[in-house]
Amino acid sequence: MVISTPTLYSQIKESYKTIIVIVGIAISLQFVSSIPIEWFESYLITSTAITIFPLGVAISCFIISNIYGGSKIFGKSYFILGLSYVLFFLGEALYFFYFDPFDTYEYSIIAEIFFMISMPLILTHIVINIGYFVEKLERLQKVLLLIIPLIIIFGYTLIFTTNNAEIPNEFYFHLIFVIESSIVLAFTVVAFTLFRTTVLFAPWFLLLIGILFSTAGDVLYRYTDTISSYDYSDPTTSLWLASSMIMIYALYKHQKSI
Repeated sequence: MVISTPTLYSQIKESYKTIIVIVGIAISLQFVSSIPIEWFESYLITSTAITIFPLGVAISCFIISNIYGGSKIFGKSYFILGLSYVLFFLGEALYFFYFDPFDTYEYSIIAEIFFMISMPLILTHIVINIGYFVEKLERLQKVLLLIIPLIIIFGYTLIFTTNNAEIPNEFYFHLIFVIESSIVLAFTVVAFTLFRTTVLFAPWFLLLIGILFSTAGDVLYRYTDTISSYDYSDPTTSLWLASSMIMIYALYKHQKSI
């Protein structure tokens, strides 16, 4: 179903207002967490939120999957998306367990495996939706699938080659996650071009912004973690918090559009 231009503009206006509010909440959460409080470990506010929010995304996905009645396309795709965010939740929970109780930044390969597997599941969700609406992509859409990852990967690599005399071994490991995130973002952009004039415009616009924030957070985190040590006071935390909240709202809008 195609939506009218006035309706499209009203949805854009509403979406931008919501994004601004969510970003403000994310920044506020991180700011409050950085304030020293004698009787309370304030960083627990951020670390708990960054762990719990992906679970909220997963639950929202499972609700939509259930509404679609387990259909081959939407029921299946949103169930897969929900699984991906369950893995995000497990990965974040494991980092929370490793970092906070023991006050150490011990490396956890298990958590990284959860994150690594979650990205192909998100991509699967997007590909299923794209394949349902079009049999063949247009030339511009194919170009976007190539150009967007190349720009992100090139930019990420350029930062290290210009600022470091020697590329650390961790760079190549973290590059895998940057590649995954950039490919997911590219496919999300293409999916949005398919839904931009339909009743699902607002949900997919918000999903695109949420994944854009997540990709930016992933890239910045991978750089930070390679050259030093990440902690919850890092600016990338706000991007992740905002991403999850935007995703939850996007899925709510999707549910209202069904």
